[in-house]
Amino acid sequence: MRLPILANPISRFLLICLSVLFSVTANAQGENNPPAGRGSEGVGGRGGGRGGFRVTGNGKVVGSSGNPISAATVTILYPNSIDQFEKSNANNFAWSDTINFKRKKSTVSNNQGQYEININLRAFAPEGSDFTWMMGELQNPDSKAFYFLLVAQQNDGKITSQWLNLLSLVNLKQMPPPEGGFNFNIPDMILLNKEESINAVEIKTQAVLIKGDTTEINANNFKVNPDATAEDLVGKMPGVSSSNGQIQAQGETVKKVLVDGKPFFGEDPNAALKNLPAEVVGKIQIYDAKSDQSLFSGIDDGNTTKTMNIITKSQFRNGLFGRGFAGIGQSIEGTGDQTKYKGGITINSFHGNRRLTFLSQINNINEQNFSFEDLVGSMGSGGNRGGGMGGMGGGGSRGGMGGGSNFFTGNQSGITTTRAIGLNYGNQWGKNVELSGSYFLTSTANINSTETNRNYIVGDPINGALNYLETNPSNTDNLSHRANFRLNWKLDSTNSLLIEPKISLQQNTIENPLSANTINGLGEMISRLSNFTNTQTDGYRASSNILYRHSFKKKGRTFSTEINPGINGQVGNTLLANSNYFISDTTSRDQKTDLVKNTNTFSGNITLTESLDSNNFIAATVSTNINQNNNDRLAYLKDVVTLGYTRLDTFFSSKFINGYSQHKVGVSYRYQTYKWNITTSLDGQLALLDGQQSMPKNSDLSRQFTSLLPSFQARYNLGMKRNLRMNYNTSNNAPSIDQLQPVVNNNNTMQLSSGNPLLVQDYQHSLFLRYFSVTPETGKNVFWMINSQYSNNYISNKTILGGRDAKWILMDSNIFKGPQAGSGSYSGSDSVFLSPGGQITIPVNVNGYYSLRLFGSWGKTIKKINVNTNAGITTSHIPSMIQMGNSKAAVNYATNPSVSAGLVLASNISEKLDFTVSGNGAYSQVINSIQKTNNQTYINYNSRFMINFMPTKKWVINSDVTYQAYQGLSSSFNQKYYLWNAGLGYKFMKGNAGELRLTAYDMLNQNRSIQRNVTQTYYEDVKTKVLTRYLMITFTYKLRKFNGKGEDGKDMKTFFPGGMPPPGMPGHGTPGR
Repeated sequence: MRLPILANPISRFLLICLSVLFSVTANAQGENNPPAGRGSEGVGGRGGGRGGFRVTGNGKVVGSSGNPISAATVTILYPNSIDQFEKSNANNFAWSDTINFKRKKSTVSNNQGQYEININLRAFAPEGSDFTWMMGELQNPDSKAFYFLLVAQQNDGKITSQWLNLLSLVNLKQMPPPEGGFNFNIPDMILLNKEESINAVEIKTQAVLIKGDTTEINANNFKVNPDATAEDLVGKMPGVSSSNGQIQAQGETVKKVLVDGKPFFGEDPNAALKNLPAEVVGKIQIYDAKSDQSLFSGIDDGNTTKTMNIITKSQFRNGLFGRGFAGIGQSIEGTGDQTKYKGGITINSFHGNRRLTFLSQINNINEQNFSFEDLVGSMGSGGNRGGGMGGMGGGGSRGGMGGGSNFFTGNQSGITTTRAIGLNYGNQWGKNVELSGSYFLTSTANINSTETNRNYIVGDPINGALNYLETNPSNTDNLSHRANFRLNWKLDSTNSLLIEPKISLQQNTIENPLSANTINGLGEMISRLSNFTNTQTDGYRASSNILYRHSFKKKGRTFSTEINPGINGQVGNTLLANSNYFISDTTSRDQKTDLVKNTNTFSGNITLTESLDSNNFIAATVSTNINQNNNDRLAYLKDVVTLGYTRLDTFFSSKFINGYSQHKVGVSYRYQTYKWNITTSLDGQLALLDGQQSMPKNSDLSRQFTSLLPSFQARYNLGMKRNLRMNYNTSNNAPSIDQLQPVVNNNNTMQLSSGNPLLVQDYQHSLFLRYFSVTPETGKNVFWMINSQYSNNYISNKTILGGRDAKWILMDSNIFKGPQAGSGSYSGSDSVFLSPGGQITIPVNVNGYYSLRLFGSWGKTIKKINVNTNAGITTSHIPSMIQMGNSKAAVNYATNPSVSAGLVLASNISEKLDFTVSGNGAYSQVINSIQKTNNQTYINYNSRFMINFMPTKKWVINSDVTYQAYQGLSSSFNQKYYLWNAGLGYKFMKGNAGELRLTAYDMLNQNRSIQRNVTQTYYEDVKTKVLTRYLMITFTYKLRKFNGKGEDGKDMKTFFPGGMPPPGMPGHGTPGR
């Protein structure tokens, strides 16, 4: 007998690939997570079908007693298979409009106990029929569920018993109705026209729900003061916290924030959370967003972005809202400008699908209601994987896990003057075109000063380890433009096109005088550095993602292709003047360095999916990723005659062209049921790395790597309240052009750095396990996660220390090779001069890197107090190489275990009394495999109390007290201090739209910013300039003007990014939605 699926050539091709490359394994999400607001794209449901009638208005469901029936939770439910819908001859049903239910709270019982009632908020209308379906669920405490349909006739809007026989069509086979049946019926379900109304009690839904991989949190369950922002609101929600300008959700940094499923200022996390008022937020959804192509194809590539979707309340979707404010104040202690000021305007014009937002901001008190886009690396230092303790105060902190990979960064350290304007637009043109875009112009001027105490973990046997003390004031001016657009065009019922262009421009100037002393273990000062740099850089970045999608007539068969060309670069120069003072010598240097860096990128892929049946799918993918880099760095010395920078110093100059490309062929298999969603894939990858150097010497490099990259994702749904997810991925990371270029960077002549032409790509394993459970009846939620990484050929650093005496270091293959030396060689003949106390850092490949993080949280509402606790254990094992002068290098393994715990008590009493009490602490160690006498233990603790109290409708009192303590740091950094801010406000005008407020910042004048950074070769404590005591008086006006209806007069849609669409075929939804 010939199987039908083998008769198709596409099926045969994919099955052959599947059998050759890998055996059956699994998918965590499949297409079960369409992004918010995108309907049923990429799912097995027939969302977007044609011909169904539309339902509007409000309604209620009544039981046999005639009283409203309540649900303990409200969610969207689907049957186990689309085939079960087809049994009812409803082959072409359409999504209809949302129905809002208002009902009292009750339970339904039978002889086996109580059951929750979940009424579907989205209705189905079979084409040409005279009735509407609504899916429902009965669920008992042990999570066994019985699924059913509610059906309403079109003619009179009432359910009759003749439709109850449809219930049997959607029973899950693995969950039959309980024996004995239900003492439950629904004699009628009333669907009213929008002109009618009913008197029913508004249901207060449960605070937290799980919908597939999406956690949905109801904002109505969290009381905040009338002036709160969305950021203040989400800070009260379970599993969500804010630190140093970044939002953390479920232990991960939120990198994308949407509003009603649409981009808002290019998905900038801060733009939405800091500018939208809390009162407009209806729900918060937290999920791991996949790419648009993964959503469409249904094949999970394991690459996700922690995303937060703000669902606005329907009454705020037609009208104007926003605020304007202006404040003036005076610095009491004198930090930065004596006069303090701030001002800004935010206006949101929402009319259904058309959204327009304008915002502006100006201040000199470190307020930034957006994320800064850093193109030239001016916003802070790139971190090592050692991490550090977070700083406190207005200046924020530096270091940690930053670096070039973080395209958006938090606020700058120091004191920043900010000027910014932004515009965001989004609309749906007709039924087939969605367009959104935004533009941001920002100008910042930053004044900063840091004090660093750095201790190296090794030293020579006679003179001991080195201690580096640095004072570094700086002035930074920055001007940036960024714009992005998104066009989602449904060409027809089977084809769609997505185009996303982005462009960014940045101009940066930084003046950086620096002074430093190096002291050996005997207490001798062996060098003193006076250094001044002035750097001017222009940066640019442009890219455009283009995705074409096609759905075939056969369910589950799709074709998609995606290309993403891009360019980015930097042009600038650095003026360097320094003087080095040693025990027996003094040197000076006056240099100008010109930098030109250009990168051209191109990536593309083709993906083809095929369904074997309603639960099994296969896919094949071909992809390529090409990066071409050109980096010219020319150092000129000052001519003593002409006084111009005309003498080329070839040793500190370079011209380098580098190319890296990846070419993959892969196959995937996915298995999906209501409970399980499993994907496994295997990619075969060929990577090519080449480079051509023409200065300081002619040299070529060529590398070729082959890799097998398996991945596995699985998700298991334990009812509607719990789920378990696991991801395993492998990947390669190539060295950057700066890491490959064998040229010495001497911007700090005591801390030189160079690239390494012998570097190879690493091979990384990542494992992620996550469990989440909620109990809506009691408000309890439990979350835990395990995240681990392991790398072969990890790109670490070799640090060569000069010690007490000056040394010459030959830059040849012996210097560039690590313990895992590659097959290449480098025949260098130049030597670099290491001053007494100086060092040079070179990247090398070293095995043995791993990291592990365990994080858990528990939350519950207890008598109008939201209680959230969390605890975490992290450790990292970071290899590096350390060498004293020309002696043999040793491998050091720096282990950095840390234990942390936190508690948050947030009020849920009323808008008049809003308070939060929190505390958290961390105990950390630094353990080295060599020089164990330099191991360190340090403790960081902070607590905070915030209160906003309205004794009357007109007066507002607020206070914010933070206590910070450090122990185990360098002597001058072990500090304890309080930061106390307070304010008194008076509201007036109609609806309390106006407010006049007096604010005192840092009333005790104790603010500090302290940071511990841990690397493979040293640990350091850093103290940063912060904003201190000032007074300010501010006037604020709130704009509120609404039509009282939601989109087009209808109630709000229930967006469903990570929940459970019908378990069916990928790509059978409407393309482009």
